[in-house]
Amino acid sequence: MKYIYYGAGTYARAHFEELRKQHEPLCFCDRAARPGQTLFGLPVLPPSALTSTNADASILITRNPYFKDETQKYLIEEVGVSKERIADYEEFELVRTCYSIENELYFDMNSGWLCCFLGQRVKPPMVTFTEKDSPRDKVEALLELRRRIKTALTQGSPNECDGCISLGMHRISTTPKPLTKVIFSFNCSCNLRCSYCSQWHRKNELIDVWAYRTMINEMKKAGIIDQNTYMCWGYGEIAIHPQRAEILSVMSEYNLHIISNCTIYDEYVVKHLALGKAILNCSLDSGTRETYAKVKGADLFEQVCYNLKRYSEIAALELKYLFVPGVNDNEADVDGFISLIDDILHSGNHITVVLSRDCADKSPLSDQTLAMMALTTVAVETRCIPLAFFAPDTTFSATEREIYLRKVEELKTVDGFKIGEKK
Repeated sequence: MKYIYYGAGTYARAHFEELRKQHEPLCFCDRAARPGQTLFGLPVLPPSALTSTNADASILITRNPYFKDETQKYLIEEVGVSKERIADYEEFELVRTCYSIENELYFDMNSGWLCCFLGQRVKPPMVTFTEKDSPRDKVEALLELRRRIKTALTQGSPNECDGCISLGMHRISTTPKPLTKVIFSFNCSCNLRCSYCSQWHRKNELIDVWAYRTMINEMKKAGIIDQNTYMCWGYGEIAIHPQRAEILSVMSEYNLHIISNCTIYDEYVVKHLALGKAILNCSLDSGTRETYAKVKGADLFEQVCYNLKRYSEIAALELKYLFVPGVNDNEADVDGFISLIDDILHSGNHITVVLSRDCADKSPLSDQTLAMMALTTVAVETRCIPLAFFAPDTTFSATEREIYLRKVEELKTVDGFKIGEKK
């Protein structure tokens, strides 16, 4: 039996070799499918194909598992697919939680916590390790912390998450799943001075790589992670850490989410991207040389764009734009950012765009910032490029979201929308 893979984005690319061993693919299907697009030699078709030319084929959802419920509802309610055709169909329940609690884990050798808290909290749900704790003890402590918080949220009992704006009612799979991402946290220097970052002053910390490897192995034994989990390096610039080869090697059994400013085209990063199980995330935050220098503290815009194009030839990219009010929320920068995306797409490479606000800045988003976020959104969607928001639960207030969505709809009805035109 052959399956239609629904989802041709980052997740599908990272897991394709593993998926095809159990479910032979017929083709891909994606809402962002472009005419004539192929992936791994297979056609990428629009959703309409699910009820026309391939109306009887079984469907395997190959999007990020976090969007599984949303994807199932779309296929069933909007496309008209029966749930019996979805080979990996799951039941979901409505619970009070957030994305991080359900999908992520942060840790160093001294402590572990459940979220990055995004500047919204003084302290996240956390457990502190003792010198006597073995790697297994640490993992058990993390499991107990997660169980305690999830139980408290379900029962409405007081807990460390109370008051966090990321909390909400979400539909979660009734089947327990391994974590989507594990973030390693240790001190690492950075060669940029981003205006919104408080971490650049950190100095490179030489770490016990064996201890991290042992911790990962214990997580795997406990069922917290599996081969589909993404391992992520937290803070600093990976390309200038003296132990980057060893650290990347520890993570290489899993999928890698490599965060880099791409000022350096690094041989070790290239090596692991070439394995086909990694995504490279770069926060560009500009579209002009002048603004890049203001936001990043260095005149390296052209060098970064060149490196991004080179990296895109090897692996999928996540290109991030963090809006800094009054600095990069203008048409010239949005246009330049989109032009770079066009250059990368012209080479046939895959890219996802991530939009963000400065989560530590509590000031309301201005009308200008919301307008430029809307402009970027429409330009990206016009190109059928996957779009995501960093920390979507905290990006907008209710009023800001309403204004943003209204501006998006207004732009979609404007004749001659220039930034949205494909080159």
